Amino acid sequence: MKNVFRRILTEEAGNDMVEYGLILVLIAIAAYTAVDTLGNSISDFFNYVAGLF
Repeated sequence: MKNVFRRILTEEAGNDMVEYGLILVLIAIAAYTAVDTLGNSISDFFNYVAGLF
């Protein structure tokens, strides 16, 4: 029984997948925030330019 718990606590096969998943989530959040902010800025700019005509 001790060996089973020791193996579970020292096994690192699943840790890499969890870390890659967390990195992917952080990249997705950053990309969404950048696109949302940039999209609003571009939309405001085009509305400003259209208002000049």
